[in-house]
Amino acid sequence: MAWPAWARQDLYFVRPLPPKHCDLRNASPADARAMGDAPQSAPKRCVKLTGILVGRFFFADLDAYTRAGGGFPDMDDVDAGRAGMLGLYGSDEVMRNLPGQPVHVVIAGVVNSCLALRGSNTMAQGYCHYTDGGYVTVGEMHFGEPFKPQRLSSDADRTRIGDLGLLPADDPRAQLARSRVQTWLEIIQGGDLRRLAEFERRIPVQDDPATYKTSENPYASRDWNWLRKAPLAASVQVFRLLREGDNDLLSACICRLDSCDGLWPITHFDAGLNPDRPYACLQVWKLKGDKDWKTNAEFDARPLREPLRRQAPEPIP
Repeated sequence: MAWPAWARQDLYFVRPLPPKHCDLRNASPADARAMGDAPQSAPKRCVKLTGILVGRFFFADLDAYTRAGGGFPDMDDVDAGRAGMLGLYGSDEVMRNLPGQPVHVVIAGVVNSCLALRGSNTMAQGYCHYTDGGYVTVGEMHFGEPFKPQRLSSDADRTRIGDLGLLPADDPRAQLARSRVQTWLEIIQGGDLRRLAEFERRIPVQDDPATYKTSENPYASRDWNWLRKAPLAASVQVFRLLREGDNDLLSACICRLDSCDGLWPITHFDAGLNPDRPYACLQVWKLKGDKDWKTNAEFDARPLREPLRRQAPEPIP
């Protein structure tokens, strides 16, 4: 099933072999979500999966893409690892010819769990090096139309797949986060990049307030201007990442419209900074045992279309 690709002493790196005699003509149709949710139970035969391909990730549907954030699930996040997502393995030719944009796809391949690649002296290469989820070894693929995902934002979406819960307005943590986001906006509107970098615990790489570049955000050339236009008295909602137990990971989000009802982020992947979103979010967090709260801004560059809304954010100059 796997070959040693490199060895040092008694440690071997492995990756799955491409399946033999597995193509779209002889593959048996299978439920892509079931395969992603429980890869260890998948039949070890050639199956046909229909879904979405984003880079080297296969998603059963938009729900799976949203829950996993369009990329690697966290190693210790069981839910994300079983959210209808599979990593991709295949021959060198298959991997070289993957499309450069998200597409709908039909795959003939064999599904297995990443746990099957691990042993006392083996370590997986590629996708399974980072997660305990499942993978598919590709025999054949057919690419369809481009996949243009829309961000999910309704209350029903939040209940079904969301990982952010709204904190009550009178919760002391929500009040602290609102205070932090208010200070953050005041600094931005004052144009003091050095103070902003200190507030966010970042190192600025240039002082031009028109471009707002930092060491962790070298590509975001327009963030400074659109954030300066956010009103100081804007509506703010504070969300908490639900699966973190005693850790408090909060997202304080400012609405950039008259109302963000039905448009607020439902997952922590969406709760960042992106000029195309109707909101802007600041992360305020404290781990169990920590004394002080920390603040930082995360940049979300995923290509998600926004749901229909009553009013668009102000155009970016």
